[in-house]
Amino acid sequence: MSPVFATALDRAAAWAAITDVAVAVAVGGAALALVACAFAWIVRFVRNRPRRAAVAATAGGPAAAPVVPAGLSLAEAAVVLDRTERAVAAIVLGEAVAGRVRLVLTDVGDSELERVADAQPTDPDARRVLDVLLPPSIGRRSFHTVDDGVREGFVALMLTVERRLVDRGLRAEKGARPSRVAWYAGLVGFAATLVAASLTDGDAGALPSMIPMIVVAFAAVVGISLSNRGVVRLSGRGLAFRAELDGVEASLRSALAGGRVDAALLPWAVLCKLEEEWGNAIAAEWAARGGVPPWWAVEFADEPRTLGTAVHDAAEIAAVNWSGVPVESSRARTRGSGVSASFSLR
Repeated sequence: MSPVFATALDRAAAWAAITDVAVAVAVGGAALALVACAFAWIVRFVRNRPRRAAVAATAGGPAAAPVVPAGLSLAEAAVVLDRTERAVAAIVLGEAVAGRVRLVLTDVGDSELERVADAQPTDPDARRVLDVLLPPSIGRRSFHTVDDGVREGFVALMLTVERRLVDRGLRAEKGARPSRVAWYAGLVGFAATLVAASLTDGDAGALPSMIPMIVVAFAAVVGISLSNRGVVRLSGRGLAFRAELDGVEASLRSALAGGRVDAALLPWAVLCKLEEEWGNAIAAEWAARGGVPPWWAVEFADEPRTLGTAVHDAAEIAAVNWSGVPVESSRARTRGSGVSASFSLR
């Protein structure tokens, strides 16, 4: 056998060995990524189990009076629920029910916030919100008013609230350890498939067999990312509060069904996206007494909106114009860069 032919055989054998190793690495990497993805979703399921139990415990039961968790402000609850865009509206409507501000309907689709009392809120977050929205120089503010200073003030407020939750041990500064392990394992698996593909660069016949492994590993990494979507980084205590808040939402629904509505819980209904139903129930109670809530005024004679619709619109437009968070709604939608909104009234 000629030396040249022997060398060619040796090279072919070497490439075959490399290809075998590369295939094994690719299969192992894809398998690792898949296992990491499955682990991430199992972790999500287990971490959400207390929340599902809290909802199940209140759903379908008697219409007991909802009890909000002690030790959480509205702004903190908004962060725990991952609904920070609703914090401003919840605080403002809470102050309205408390008699410090009122909601004034001034024109079709337009509402204003008016300060009616000099007393300061006891909640520091609410006090900061009113100082930003209604300083002494401003008696009223339209919900359609867009002010960068207001947005910056609320961004700073929510950052302060998030830091407070970290200091209280309710929120983790980094993702939960199991989630990080799954993420890193998935990345290692995906990287292994890419390295394996690069090892087969000299074998055109082996490279196509690597493509399914790469696709599987990439899909697993995407799955891991989706498993963390909408998950607030909460500690064990934070998850317990989250479970309580989910129970509050279920009890609010039960209270609505049972006709037991308390106006003081309107801000919590805002956080739970039940402000329209809750507002209409409050209006119905006042109508039965022959009056209207003192924190709601109508200056436009042909105003067609109900209290619930007006409260809902105010919550949505506040999220868009003041919090700077885009909101999907059938009645409130951003125009242009998202600095104004329009309404189609019921």
